[in-house]
Amino acid sequence: MKTFTLVFLSLFISKSCQSKKEMVDKNDTVKTEVSETKPTEEIIKNDKTETQEKGTMVVYEAMSRGYFAKIVFQNDKLSVSKDRNNTEKGDPISITAAEASEINKLLKAVKPQTLPSLKWPTEKRFYDGAAHANLTIIQNGETFVGGGFDHGFPPAEIEKLVNKLVSIAEKK
Repeated sequence: MKTFTLVFLSLFISKSCQSKKEMVDKNDTVKTEVSETKPTEEIIKNDKTETQEKGTMVVYEAMSRGYFAKIVFQNDKLSVSKDRNNTEKGDPISITAAEASEINKLLKAVKPQTLPSLKWPTEKRFYDGAAHANLTIIQNGETFVGGGFDHGFPPAEIEKLVNKLVSIAEKK
């Protein structure tokens, strides 16, 4: 009896784990196909390929209990999101060619490999004295994430770039 129950449950579980999708064509015949999932490595590989095609991207995020800002600079365009629940859809900000050129010049002065090891000048974010901020640079398919710092008090190595991004985003 145990063997019969074990075989029955095994079949039941294996059938229920396959997700099926039914499609109805014009002749009202039902077609069933098993959906396939992509392996995680393939998704990451595709994401890196898309990033490489788009060029360098700079993402600045600052957040606290009552404040959120995400500034994205890519392809000489700037977008800002103030909604922490919908960070993918930022409001585009029109910037001049001179501003884009200046941001690109400041970006070239930053060594992305050093971002994780940068030391923050203050620790106000530890007691809610400042929002927690971070800078991420995606360049040539590689992602470089900073170690975090206080909003308004970036490390000296990235201070000019961060202040320029924030000042443009706030005045528009």
